[in-house]
Amino acid sequence: MPPFSKLKKISSLHLLCAFIIKLTATRTGTTAKKTTIPGKRLLNTASATGHSDIVIHPTSYEIKNGGSGNDNIYWDLQYSPNPPTMDYQFLSGGSGSLTDGYKELTSNRRDNPYPYVGWFRTPPIKLSFFFDKTATIDKVKISVDDLDSNNGDYCRPQKVIVEGVDYIFPPNPAGTYNDGPYEGVISLITPVIDKKVNMWLYRNNRCSWMAVSEVEFTRKADIIQLVPYRYDMVNGGVMETRNGQELSFWDDTYNPFYSSRKTYVLLSGGKGQLTDGYKELGQSYRDMSGPYLGWRWATCCQPDITFFFGKVVVIDEVRISVDDPIDQKGDACRPVEAIIGGKKYPFPSERNDGEAAGPYEAVIRLGDLKGDDGGSAVIESQVRITLVSNCDWIFVSEVEFHAIDIDRDGVPDGIDACPETTPDNTSNIDANNFGWNGNDFVMKTGEGRDVTSPVYDIQLTKGCSCHQILTKATADNNVRVSDVGCT
Repeated sequence: MPPFSKLKKISSLHLLCAFIIKLTATRTGTTAKKTTIPGKRLLNTASATGHSDIVIHPTSYEIKNGGSGNDNIYWDLQYSPNPPTMDYQFLSGGSGSLTDGYKELTSNRRDNPYPYVGWFRTPPIKLSFFFDKTATIDKVKISVDDLDSNNGDYCRPQKVIVEGVDYIFPPNPAGTYNDGPYEGVISLITPVIDKKVNMWLYRNNRCSWMAVSEVEFTRKADIIQLVPYRYDMVNGGVMETRNGQELSFWDDTYNPFYSSRKTYVLLSGGKGQLTDGYKELGQSYRDMSGPYLGWRWATCCQPDITFFFGKVVVIDEVRISVDDPIDQKGDACRPVEAIIGGKKYPFPSERNDGEAAGPYEAVIRLGDLKGDDGGSAVIESQVRITLVSNCDWIFVSEVEFHAIDIDRDGVPDGIDACPETTPDNTSNIDANNFGWNGNDFVMKTGEGRDVTSPVYDIQLTKGCSCHQILTKATADNNVRVSDVGCT
């Protein structure tokens, strides 16, 4: 084994930089290409503009299947592979109703039993959820039915145990029983960091049944809003109503405005309503045309918009506010697909059952696309978005772009080479070596003082602490120098 002094020299900032270059070059997809093009410097907005709960999706779960009664079956009917064939059968190796994204928050178990998995007078139900990589979870959201019909029939669970910690199940927001389905949100005292999460649901003794439609895991992440300085597109059109009135769906505030009040003309070099911060989430296009831009496929086109940021940015999420008229007659509806940076994404619906819901904001996570053509962050100075619909008209009021930083280290996920970064233990590093304290890279002097590096920061190391860099860089030699710090 080499002398320890040599190991420290190998683990210098030269190694740190070399390792980062290697790590960046070996990342797949657009990330490696975009960050290594000569003269193309990656820039991002300086600070987070807010926080959001990001859903962490399990790949499978194990559960005791539900039971049957009252002429209904409360099985996990969506479970695959190995679907259930009997009451209270042990299900393993797949996933189903509990993680399909459908939260039944309207109909109770009796009116619509199919979304629910229900258990009758059983001991505590154990649920084990598995993730494809180590996940950090700080909230568990469980959608349940709470319609107690005044005879002890069924109601929300009494408590839930998550990895050995007891939590009283959150009460119905209305404050009483007999209030129907709702989502109980459990904020974990200590985040769970693992590839597996074990839970136990305890039935309320005053009820015979316990029914669940969805279990969701989330963690808090920093959300950084990215504001384009311009966008180019074909202007909206004019709709003639049945009573002969004309409604214009132009980008009235587009500046320069020389063509903003003309139908289906090219607008270029400016910006207007689509990025002014106003999201119409209350009224439909028939009630107020002002906030909406509208395009008619039969007359012109479907929306095809290019947004420019003036610098290379990392886009992890796009939010598009659209109208999905409840009383649609085939002339207007939400898009079915969004093509973002050349990748096709299913356009999210507001309602779990896919029915029209009126105006809403659709959230598209660019890294959530599955399959061979998997999604990834857009790392560019401009992005093109095309909306595809099955209806004649599409109406949009706002488009918003975000970078997401799940481990909250200041580096967006799209270019973060080291996920789940935590600060180095700078009290243990050797003198004259560096460590990341959660904000800065600091050097421990021989006198024990911390000196902040004027050169190195977490953006330069692509989101990697010294511990992460040295652990990975020395893994092939089976040498542990990850706690001595970088020099």
